[in-house]
Amino acid sequence: MGRLIFSLIVIIGGLTLGQIVYKVTKSKSETIRKKIEKTVFFFRNIAFLGLGPFLSMSAFWIVDIRNISIVAVPFIGLGALVLGSVSALVLGKIFKHSRQQKGSMFSCGSSSNIGTIGSLICFAFFGELGFAFCGLYRIFELPYYATVLFPAAKSFSDVGKQTDSKWYIRLIKDPIIVIYFGCIIIGLVLNLTGVKRPAFIAPLNSALIPISSLFLITAIGYSMRFSKISNYKKEILGIAAIKFVLTPLIVITSSLLLGLHHIGDGVLFGSLVILSALPCGFNSLIPVQMYKLDINLANSCWIVTTTSLVVVVPVIWLFVG
Repeated sequence: MGRLIFSLIVIIGGLTLGQIVYKVTKSKSETIRKKIEKTVFFFRNIAFLGLGPFLSMSAFWIVDIRNISIVAVPFIGLGALVLGSVSALVLGKIFKHSRQQKGSMFSCGSSSNIGTIGSLICFAFFGELGFAFCGLYRIFELPYYATVLFPAAKSFSDVGKQTDSKWYIRLIKDPIIVIYFGCIIIGLVLNLTGVKRPAFIAPLNSALIPISSLFLITAIGYSMRFSKISNYKKEILGIAAIKFVLTPLIVITSSLLLGLHHIGDGVLFGSLVILSALPCGFNSLIPVQMYKLDINLANSCWIVTTTSLVVVVPVIWLFVG
């Protein structure tokens, strides 16, 4: 129960803090608003580009990778993203959406909040081992966004049809992907060579993981805008069904069939349950904004699925507890 309460406090507290900061600064001058916004996103970048890579490296340093079945985990994560993409496109066709609306649905279905929300809940429930399994699950996440989400979202847009660089060039040039994979490789090398991780890292990570999550979730709360939600009820329900019903069903079934519930004293399976039932990621909004798709649709799905965690997290806790 303490783990459940801890994760809810960080999630609800971060979202609420972000909204309070937004409401307070809304009436201020443009100069002050820009300074506060820069501060919010400065701390987000510290968490995303500074703390995140270090935490991933130190988690992969200690995870037990001797069981060959664990190789399936990144592919299950990739399959979940593909399932979300395809399902969202089907819904867009059923709802007879415009091209821009289909692109927004595709973006929402293709992205889940694995890195911020997923890693926090896995850590709260299972400690560093859960955090490490989260990193394993999301190995293909950023490459999928770079090679599938963004190019496909652009195909639904009327924004310039100029030729993009080849997919492998985009991967090589993306500093986030380079840093993320570089830290994972360092952690795995240290793991496989038998170098013992210093004892101080465990308590340090116990503090850094929730702090990093709080920075990221506060930035999410700061970006939330609630005005258009009532116009997209069926879209919200459709995306919520993909995120919280269809994807968990497929991921849980696949994990059981592969025998992953026997690995790590059940921690891997519990982590997969958590990671299969996550809201739309912030990355779903970026291509929608870049390519001028239906931002109100995407924003509404993102907000409602994120705030639904107040109900979803306790349900997950009951299931994995």
